[in-house]
Amino acid sequence: MSRQFHDIRGEGFARRARVADASAWVQAAARVADGETVGLVQAAGRCLVRPLVVKLAPSSQPVARRNGVAVRAERTFGASSYDPVRLPQSEARPFQSGEPLPPGFDAVVPYGAARLREGVVEVLASLAPGDNVQRLAEPPVDVQAGVPLTPPLLALLAAGGFDAVEVHRRPRVRLLAVGAARSGPPDQVTAALTASVVRDGGEVVEILRPACEIGAVAAAMEQGPESCDLLLTVGRTGSGPDDVAPLALAAAGDVAFHGLALRPGGSTAIGRIGAQPAILLPGQPFSALTAYALLVAPLLRRMAGWEAPPVAAPLRLTFLQRRLASEPGMLDVFPVRFDEDGVAHALGDPWRLGPSALAADGVVLVAEDSEGVRAGHEAAVYSLDGPL
Repeated sequence: MSRQFHDIRGEGFARRARVADASAWVQAAARVADGETVGLVQAAGRCLVRPLVVKLAPSSQPVARRNGVAVRAERTFGASSYDPVRLPQSEARPFQSGEPLPPGFDAVVPYGAARLREGVVEVLASLAPGDNVQRLAEPPVDVQAGVPLTPPLLALLAAGGFDAVEVHRRPRVRLLAVGAARSGPPDQVTAALTASVVRDGGEVVEILRPACEIGAVAAAMEQGPESCDLLLTVGRTGSGPDDVAPLALAAAGDVAFHGLALRPGGSTAIGRIGAQPAILLPGQPFSALTAYALLVAPLLRRMAGWEAPPVAAPLRLTFLQRRLASEPGMLDVFPVRFDEDGVAHALGDPWRLGPSALAADGVVLVAEDSEGVRAGHEAAVYSLDGPL
């Protein structure tokens, strides 16, 4: 049993850790996944192990450098203002600067040295092949590591002749559904967590549903940690008699934190099984997704090689319809909806949230040192669909 662990069942949390301290512990436990070479399709959404320089071949077609008439240079031999060369329009076509010339055309007569008369183009100057045309030479393009490869970047790599690249392996996650929320369907959050793991660069390699008993959960936790990068559990993390997940982690490994100064999601537990980080989320869906966004999403992205900004960007700055009252010392996360004027309406208090909170347009975070935000004041609204 973990020496740092205290069983709080029937007592509640006498002390809670700051979310910033728990987050720092989680980030320190992150190990960036190894690299592997895969085809471009398999590389989508993953990060390069090291930057690449993409060298693009020059254009095979000449491009007009000036506005004028495209011609075959040999057909203009001897042309002058005194003795123009008359060409049918099939052999002299108007072109704009930057347009590629069709095959066989190798020069552009600028306007002023060519004139249209009765369906015939009169060329007033002799040209040599290549006059007023160029072949576009694309500069090399740097593709940085630490940024997920998007479809445009994959197309750029293909244009540069790459058919495979070295990217970080997807972090492998084992997901244990220990217990559901106290009311409602038995499994309300497993699908959402699996989708979130994929979004954040990982993959769920196994989903287990052990019996809600300390020994059974501990045995499931101990299965195959050497083949995975993160253990994620959901449910049974609180202070009720059947909240066995933290005790199982203490039996199978070590508990670093149990109980965060966070609402909702304050019963989250964090620790290790060997070298593998383990994060135990509450079973209530909004609580689970809040704790996931604060702790798991940044961890997985770091493991996947993402160099994400240290602070999430607000979804919107807007005004509050009513006061958000918070308890000092707690990080409160309020779900909000926008009305037609863009004003944010809170859907409820963080400690009394039902499934309807999952319909929120975003969340407002009230820091630990604040007693709340007054009605009519501007607040930053963040998306729960990503790291907070």
